[in-house]
Amino acid sequence: MKECENGHVYDETRFASCPYCQQGVSGAPAPRKMKPAVKWAIVGVGTLLVAGLIILLIALLGKNQGAAGTLGGYEPPAVTNTPDGSSGGWPALEGLLGSADSTAAPEPDTAAPTPTVTPAPTLPPAAFEGVTYDLDDLNASLTLPADYSTTDNRTFSNAAGDRVLEIDFMLDIVGKPIHSVEDIEANEDAIMAAVAEQFGADEYVVDTTGYVTINGRLGYAMLFHMTNGGDADVVDIDLTTVEGDNGFGCYMMMGATLNSGVEAWQEIADIMETLTVHGPANVPYAVYENREANIYFLYEPELVEEIELVYNDVYGVEVPCVLLYPVAERGLEYVEVNYMGGCMNTADEVLEYLSDAWTVLNVDLSQVAEETVYNVTWKARMFYMEDMEFFFAAAEIDGLPYALGYNLQEDLLEDGRDIAEMVMATLSPVTD
Repeated sequence: MKECENGHVYDETRFASCPYCQQGVSGAPAPRKMKPAVKWAIVGVGTLLVAGLIILLIALLGKNQGAAGTLGGYEPPAVTNTPDGSSGGWPALEGLLGSADSTAAPEPDTAAPTPTVTPAPTLPPAAFEGVTYDLDDLNASLTLPADYSTTDNRTFSNAAGDRVLEIDFMLDIVGKPIHSVEDIEANEDAIMAAVAEQFGADEYVVDTTGYVTINGRLGYAMLFHMTNGGDADVVDIDLTTVEGDNGFGCYMMMGATLNSGVEAWQEIADIMETLTVHGPANVPYAVYENREANIYFLYEPELVEEIELVYNDVYGVEVPCVLLYPVAERGLEYVEVNYMGGCMNTADEVLEYLSDAWTVLNVDLSQVAEETVYNVTWKARMFYMEDMEFFFAAAEIDGLPYALGYNLQEDLLEDGRDIAEMVMATLSPVTD
């Protein structure tokens, strides 16, 4: 990165002279929270789908013939929603945001250089003649230049095909549920690395990141560019998230430009500035949050008739227990969520306690199965009693121990498992 005589910082490998001066930009950078430009090497990033998790664990528990704590040789199928970059060139720019899909966070590259530089300035807004699109279930609208088109009101591209913008409402990203845009800031490096790998990039350079305000709503923006091996092509990315009205999740807009320079980057930024949210996004989820119990998760109201908070005595400690009833009048059948931090420290302690509690009833407990859900490892066991299936699991989330379980008859198993899967995918401590 190079600094010109006017204080602008730019990539001298891409521009012979300062592109900001060429655009007539002067003055100090805008007062945003910025990070230095950092070059990262791309490391392995995978994707994970949650649907069918309980079925997978049940299969592992029922068929596991290996030692306790193993998967008995089971090899789960590889799952991916990334574009195919096998052609050697850039994959298609479309289809990179998958609503409610998550990408496992990569390990940080500790050897990456971190030079201290002055952040790039924000360019002045450029007016354009636009067309406003209703974003349907997102309950929002976006205005784009007249030469942009779309087939699904989610992905928009210009006539030349070198500028693309996608928008969706995201519940989680890089293995973390999204409570607010602060979660985006906390995981920005993993997010940018995941996007770069989806493009098949060998490396990416962070231009600037920071908080923004779009139509009065708090957002967080990440601007970076990527290269692909020996190709001369450069893809610029503007990944901007904006809080909505749901109380969880956020709108995510990703603009990608190919070899287009500063003017294209500015056009993408101008489009994002037009995002207008008209109310909660139409997603089939609601949030359960109890600060005293330190329990936060998402659930589908369509599957849950009643939620109850009770307390159980564990080693003399009142442990909070959230019960989710698929059918309220069947009070012995529910999905249960517990925060165990008041009396235990690890998932192993929780699983041992739960196993001992059921062993005294002489039930035939399965061996232990393990499965990782959005970077959280759950250890689970199950058994049957009369006509009911019992399942319990333990995990450490942000270093704190949690337990989840259910006891259900066959006619409620499908809904109950769906409830449990969503809770396992989004369960977290309550954040400030």
